[in-house]
Amino acid sequence: NSVTLSESSEGDENEDSFEVSNTDFDEVLDNYEDYADEYIKFVKKAADGDMSAMSQYPELLEKANKLDCHLTKSKGDMTAKQVDRMINIQLKMTKAAMEISKKK
Repeated sequence: NSVTLSESSEGDENEDSFEVSNTDFDEVLDNYEDYADEYIKFVKKAADGDMSAMSQYPELLEKANKLDCHLTKSKGDMTAKQVDRMINIQLKMTKAAMEISKKK
């Protein structure tokens, strides 16, 4: 795993932070996009009444928590291209949610 955990030298000494390079942000964004695609499929199945989709929920929640942890506790900055990619992934999820809500 290219995202490493290290002790923070700022603030609370017990607080962990992730050192993430620009290359590592690309990997996190790859994982985020994979998660988004899985989440969209899950929501569409659930909206169609497919109760088997609920078995995927715990795994998706765990992935979301790991991604959130990596993104919110990371040190360093994303490049403009990486920020743009993240926004596009979020837009894809928003568009899917809007399409699903229109079908109801």
